[in-house]
Amino acid sequence: MTTSTTARDDDPAVPVTAAVLDEVADAIKLLDHAVSSGFANATTKETLPETVVASIKQIGALVRITEWRAKDKPADEGGSSRTIKASEWADFESAYYKLARFMSPVTARTLADTENAGRGWSDSPAQRFTRLLWLVAICYATFIVLGEWAQMRYGPVQEGDVDIPNTLLQFFQILIPYAYGGLGACASLLRAGHAYIYERSFDVRRKPEYWNRVVLGTISGGAIILFVNYVSGDNGTEIKLSGAALGFIGGYSTDFLFNTIERVVAAILPKVGISSVRQDTTPKPALDVTSGGLTLKDLLEKYDGAADADKAMYKALIEKLRDRI
Repeated sequence: MTTSTTARDDDPAVPVTAAVLDEVADAIKLLDHAVSSGFANATTKETLPETVVASIKQIGALVRITEWRAKDKPADEGGSSRTIKASEWADFESAYYKLARFMSPVTARTLADTENAGRGWSDSPAQRFTRLLWLVAICYATFIVLGEWAQMRYGPVQEGDVDIPNTLLQFFQILIPYAYGGLGACASLLRAGHAYIYERSFDVRRKPEYWNRVVLGTISGGAIILFVNYVSGDNGTEIKLSGAALGFIGGYSTDFLFNTIERVVAAILPKVGISSVRQDTTPKPALDVTSGGLTLKDLLEKYDGAADADKAMYKALIEKLRDRI
């Protein structure tokens, strides 16, 4: 085996601690997944170097990782008495780094989070999060169904303070676009989540990001109807959409809302630059100083009595008149 560092007899000794064993176990788990799944890096088109496989397998044999797994102990009681050479550990770290880059976004952590996923009612972290997302989506859908049914059963909704049932219908009418936005966000996450679980790239540490996506989708569903009441088709035709449909689209793709807001801002507050300012090319009439035009004395008097905002204009006229005299 060729390694980047040659082992020497005077190498410092690295104790085989629980942290060392955990890192080696993670590397071997990631390597086994790469080998068993025939993983190929679609981005870089690279293949896994044989030296990487050899370095990781060698360090696993040196620390007797198989025995450690069988004992299910973090380390030998009373502290580890086993050691490995520093050069061997450096070769392993280099190989693990190359393996992690090759397997990205799949990591040892994502493999643990998706363990046994897809095998029935598994209890992996990824599956638990997915089931919770199912529940949230069902709650949104239930609220939508009840709201739509109430409006059909007891509607139509009337404006103003009519009675308590009508007030509840008004409440449902306001919140339904938000609920459609939340349902759209859940649909988007569930669609992407299945791919993450299948590819073994689901990372539980990103759960706050996913929940923020649900909240943002809910807000987008209610906010999008403030800016849009139709969308343009590919052939330029305008497609009229209901508030519920726009709410679902806004929740499913929050970029739809943000792009709409940017277009509204650009229309209301256009950016004015030097390139967008047109020069006035209209020919200016020549100033007649010989027949009834203003004299230099007249302009000077007007300049002295003019307001600050008009002095610049009179100053330009005075300079132009001086040039012609």
